[in-house]
Amino acid sequence: MWRTKDGGKSWQPLTDNLPSLAVGALAMSPQDPSVLLLGTGEANFSGDSYYGAGVFKSTDGGDNWVQIGDLPTRARISRIVFNPNNTKTIYLTTTSAASNQLRDIGVFKSTDSGISWKKTLDGIATDISIDTSNPDNLLAAIGDPNGTSLNGVYSTNNGGNSWQLISLLPSGNAVGRIEIARSLAAGNEVFVSVANAFTGTLLNVYKTINGGESWKIIKTPDYCRPQCFYNNFIAVHPKDPKLVFLGGVPLLRSTDGGETYSNISISQDLGPGLHADQHDIAFDPNDSDTIYIANDGGVSRSRDLGDHWRPLNQGLATLQFQSIASHPTDKEIAIGGTQDNGTLLYQGKPEWLNIDSGDGGESAIDITSPTTFYHFFFQLLFARSDDGGERFFVKTTGLPVTSSGAALERTLFYVPLVLDRSQASTLYTGAMRVYRTTNRGETWTAISSDLTRGNGAVSAIAIAASNSQILYVGTSDGNVARTTDGGATWQLITNGLPNRFVSGFAINEKNPQVAYISFSGFGTGHIFKTENGGMTWVNISNNLPDIPINAIVLDPAIGERIYLASDIGVFISSNDGKSWQALNTGLPNVAVFDLDLNRQTGMLMAATHGRGVYSLALDGQDDQVNPKVNVLAPQGNESFNAGDLVTISWEASDDIEVVLQEINLSIDSGITYTVPVAQALSGQSRSFNWIVPEVATTRGRIQVTSRDGAGNIGKGAISRDFTIIAPFRPIVAAVQFKPEAGKLIIFGNNFFANDSVIEINGQTITTKYPKKFQLPNGTLSRLQSTDNLLKQLLISGKKVTVAIFNKATGLRSKAFDYVP
Repeated sequence: MWRTKDGGKSWQPLTDNLPSLAVGALAMSPQDPSVLLLGTGEANFSGDSYYGAGVFKSTDGGDNWVQIGDLPTRARISRIVFNPNNTKTIYLTTTSAASNQLRDIGVFKSTDSGISWKKTLDGIATDISIDTSNPDNLLAAIGDPNGTSLNGVYSTNNGGNSWQLISLLPSGNAVGRIEIARSLAAGNEVFVSVANAFTGTLLNVYKTINGGESWKIIKTPDYCRPQCFYNNFIAVHPKDPKLVFLGGVPLLRSTDGGETYSNISISQDLGPGLHADQHDIAFDPNDSDTIYIANDGGVSRSRDLGDHWRPLNQGLATLQFQSIASHPTDKEIAIGGTQDNGTLLYQGKPEWLNIDSGDGGESAIDITSPTTFYHFFFQLLFARSDDGGERFFVKTTGLPVTSSGAALERTLFYVPLVLDRSQASTLYTGAMRVYRTTNRGETWTAISSDLTRGNGAVSAIAIAASNSQILYVGTSDGNVARTTDGGATWQLITNGLPNRFVSGFAINEKNPQVAYISFSGFGTGHIFKTENGGMTWVNISNNLPDIPINAIVLDPAIGERIYLASDIGVFISSNDGKSWQALNTGLPNVAVFDLDLNRQTGMLMAATHGRGVYSLALDGQDDQVNPKVNVLAPQGNESFNAGDLVTISWEASDDIEVVLQEINLSIDSGITYTVPVAQALSGQSRSFNWIVPEVATTRGRIQVTSRDGAGNIGKGAISRDFTIIAPFRPIVAAVQFKPEAGKLIIFGNNFFANDSVIEINGQTITTKYPKKFQLPNGTLSRLQSTDNLLKQLLISGKKVTVAIFNKATGLRSKAFDYVP
């Protein structure tokens, strides 16, 4: 998730360290714009749509996030809506979960601000719409793009306690993805877009003007063409019900309530138009003529309802790279393929140059003629440039494709491309068979039969550097084969391997009998090693988390060093897989699809799914020396008051360079350092002006942590305690009322037994002090009350103000607004 505070001139990433960066839904509380709910997991059904990690909540406009709720594992969330009258009630829809079982997929409801969820409707739920004038009335879309008997539009008039299929609208196996748009200005007007499950095209758009008593077909162009499963939205302008927008491949606009449409993807002044594949729209609440569009190319804005467009992608690093290939000797040059944003050229600047259009798949740079670039678009559409990317020419002779580029045998959307480094004119790719060219793509020849189990396609190819007659090949359905005679004969080598998507190989530079294989998916091992050419394999996943591995590379200079690209960043092993550790300093918690290790340039490059490309100097990885840190001030024995400005100063040095630093406070004489003082300080910082917090202690110490580019860590701390004099101001973090038990629970900090009291709307109520929530410093983290006044004070749907008053110090917490 990104945020702009200047209308899109600049952007700030806010969720780089969340467990999932894939976002399917975002909702803002209608009562408090600083309260946001983020639904993770991409719900647009493409092959590279990523699973999620649940719902995250921010109460400060996105600066900080907390995971909430108990949704099924790896759910993909397609929509979140608040009840506008009672924001504790929230609905969301999901399209999949880890189990792939119906019990874990559908429409969910929470009545406690997302703390717990209850499923109220089964099916792959693509959308939900709430009637803001009567929030108990909702419409939900069950829209499995492949069609199921459950597909259709459902209505409820009791807040989701029960649902009824709307029989006047299409339903069943022939129906695909469904989207809903409700007019805020004319609440009884609703539009429904329905896809054809068999063709992926538009079936029809339907409209009601009487709240669903009757529906009519609106004659509409097929705006989402054969990919209505992927890019499809419908929206009504919040102030003008005659303005209707349909987002598919292009963006259509109607000014007469959906009767006629025009394509507004191209600016009327022939300036920058919209990128293809529209996904969402937002209306500026302060300017009814301004709209924002999100599509495969980023974000665009129009100030005249779509007549003219301006891209707003400066600094918005969201490209989904499929591949990265470095120049053999120049670290300032690389090319990479991106999803629907072409093949791009890096020339040492943050801005990459688009050198070919469409989908960019695997890419390579010729090692003997580095102005020769290769790349695939999608499937088997191969292209070559002989002039450094100025011009590309499609080369498919011998590949199983039609004149229009459609594959004639099973193939992945993004096929592998491997360059033989001992014979630079030789390249390999795969469909269900392996294909080779020995003349830089002019002609291709199949060198194998079908190597799959019958349903998949070739997904990984590796060539031995010491003997190019030896190839290892893996498929998407779990087959693994090896040839030692350049493809004349093949041998299956699956003994001991899982039956999953093969994502990569790495072969020992000197001994081709030693090789490593990586697997995508979940459940069993992800990295295996063979020392006998694949006759047997050993699982070396060891302490790796159970997450898909997308690529693997060996460091030729350091034999036991292995790098992995995973769904949560990069991992490294320096002992041949005996143990693994994350290598994510400076890298968001993002899926990495490809790695390029180049010892000639000394760089490791990582192609990410949604956060661009990152690079790391290999020299830093050879570094095993920790930085040295010495804290100069404070020195200990001082006494500070809360609110004092204190300068913390230190020395830090490293054999290469300190790149990142942080400062933390201990209140237990250095046993733990749990109170953050400063995070993400630059490597050059040597002092920090600290405002002493309200943390009373006589055992305070400061610790400075410095990191270098290799991830080595050095720490320095003072050896004597200082004192912080501060009153314990109570803090209310959350409130929960259980009306059936008549119990009120206050969550927070700095509560004292027999002293702190609960106040509701300024009225003190009887307070209890549960001992099991007493912290080591003597304070409590919870207070409770069963006062008989609670049922009078806490009325469902009526906001109250809750505060905690500490009688001994006379300090009162900040007021906390709560709606029972």
